[in-house]
Amino acid sequence: MNRQLWSYGAAVVVCALAVPLAHAQNTAVAPTAASVAQTSGVQASRKAMKAADRKLAYAVRKRIEHVKGLDATRIAIVARDGNVTLTGSVPKEEQIEVAVDHAKAVAGVTSVSSRLEVGEIGP
Repeated sequence: MNRQLWSYGAAVVVCALAVPLAHAQNTAVAPTAASVAQTSGVQASRKAMKAADRKLAYAVRKRIEHVKGLDATRIAIVARDGNVTLTGSVPKEEQIEVAVDHAKAVAGVTSVSSRLEVGEIGP
């Protein structure tokens, strides 16, 4: 009888200690609905910002491609939060200013940074 009581008491102590630990592990591992929604919202926001940047870069590209007298084949355009960076080379010095001016004229562009250089088309 004493042995049964001892075994029963030990089983109760083990169960009493294991239940709170198991519960703590489940809550630490399982994300809450609020944290999942917040993470999804941040990811959606980043996607929307990247899409807007791509759209702005595309609009600038289309604008400078249609300028007469401007060779835009070697101009790369990067947009981020309305800031546009033009990199690459153009055949003539005057084309740098033309490219910058036309990029500034696109709706949504807040600033233009030029890293354009004058260079000849090589082989």
